[in-house]
Amino acid sequence: MISIYKQRRAEVEIHNAIVHLVKKERHQNPDLRLREEPLPVDDKLSELITSLRKLYNEKTARGYGVFHQDTINYPLSTSLNGHLNNEVDFVEFSHNAMRTLVAKVTGVQLATGGYILLASYNENNADFLIVASIKHRPGLAFDQNLNLTGSVHIDLEHLHEMARVNVTSWLNNGERYLSFAKRRGGDDGFSDYFREFIGCEEFCNSTEMNKITLRAVKAFGDQRNLDAETRRQLHAAVFNYFDEKRLAKETVSLAALSHRIDDEQPEAFLTFINENAEEYPLGDGFDPVKNIYKGLKTFVIKDGSVKIQFNQEDFGTRVILNADQSLLIRELNPDFIRQLVDFQ
Repeated sequence: MISIYKQRRAEVEIHNAIVHLVKKERHQNPDLRLREEPLPVDDKLSELITSLRKLYNEKTARGYGVFHQDTINYPLSTSLNGHLNNEVDFVEFSHNAMRTLVAKVTGVQLATGGYILLASYNENNADFLIVASIKHRPGLAFDQNLNLTGSVHIDLEHLHEMARVNVTSWLNNGERYLSFAKRRGGDDGFSDYFREFIGCEEFCNSTEMNKITLRAVKAFGDQRNLDAETRRQLHAAVFNYFDEKRLAKETVSLAALSHRIDDEQPEAFLTFINENAEEYPLGDGFDPVKNIYKGLKTFVIKDGSVKIQFNQEDFGTRVILNADQSLLIRELNPDFIRQLVDFQ
């Protein structure tokens, strides 16, 4: 299936941002270097946050959840609430957060350090907080004398750890207001400390996740104005993937599903659900539930000159097989009825 993805642009207003450094090698304890003032809100910071948001929206699988109720062992939400109530400024909030991070990463043998960016911003009339782990990568560059030299750059091709809090939704008692990047192919055990630091209690109700996936798949098809046959292929691809995972007793990977949907644009569906995360809060790791995903199955039945096509989810509700083997179709729209009247 070939689809065209159009990126949705959103106005982002940055409120505060700051970066700190956790220096840590594997099998060693961390050292913490704190910045004492916010980063200037300029074009460079805007470019960095735009790049992180784009990477998060387009190229990551996610988990969703809420803040843990145990605020003693998971104090980040308490620190954030203190900042929002003007009890501490953004810098002090970030310092408190970093001390929590250091406590969580201490003793985690395989974890490595990096720059930790905390930024608050407004997008689409909602306030957000992002916390991202950023690392350097080696590279090459030409100096002012046109000589090739070694250099280091911020790695904006790989998102190591990142969490995003929809602060507005959290304050209004919303659900699944907290999301975090998940490593493709499953979590690395040593990265669990980052989720511990955020204090995220992951939400994973397989039945609900299946229902949301079906809604997202149908909306994905609507956005692209797919014709009936292409839409049937889309639904069949998702149905077959879910069925394979169910039979193999494996959980769903949204990145793998996105690739299955369109191998020419393998990240298009993943990008769609990430950019519409408020409406389709999906994360990896849920079980396929056949009673739900069978709604994607399309039946095409032909008997002579009569051809009937409907989705599995309509059978027994709108399309009913009577005891005398007759077929009842309910809830026909007025245009359909008008055409039948004109035909007779």
